[in-house]
Parts: sequence; structure tokens; C-alpha cells
Amino acid sequence: MACRNRDVGEDQVERLVTSIHRRLEAEAPDDTVTSVMVGQMVSDSLLNLDPIAFIRFSSVYRKFSRVADFKKIIDQIPEADEGAAVCELPRTTLF
Repeated sequence: MACRNRDVGEDQVERLVTSIHRRLEAEAPDDTVTSVMVGQMVSDSLLNLDPIAFIRFSSVYRKFSRVADFKKIIDQIPEADEGAAVCELPRTTLF
């Protein structure tokens, strides 16, 4: 849903899902996967894939209820050259 009507191909989404799945297999202690782990990995991955998709996902996942919530997260997204990976968003009180 976050990538709908964005310039993100199905193959990119599939690679993102596969990457998250592999990370969870490698990093989950005692095979315990929490929603927090999944949400953070999806957020980080979407930020690098498409910042707009990241904002869409974050607004639902973090239950944004005010315009200020959007402004705060947008202000933290670093500018990137076209096609460059953005990076992991610093942890904030929103997360």
C-alpha cells in the first residue's frame, strides 16, 4: 500500500520483503520476531527505497494524528542524490 502509485516496481518490493525476511531470520533472538522489529526494518527499508512510501507507512504504523507528526518525520529525512541510498533514519521519540 505504501508503494502504490509510486515509481517502485514489484520486483523492488519483492527484494525488500526477501531482505527483511533474511534479516529477521539472522537477527531474531531465539526465533522470536516482534512487531517492533518488523516495523523498524520495514521503515528503514522503505526510507531507502522511496521516502514517500516511508512517510505513508510511518503515518499508519506510528498512528500519526497531527500535521506536526508529518512535519517532524519529514524534517528528519536527509536529502539524497537521485538513486542514492538515503540511510537509516535516526531513532527519535516518534519511534
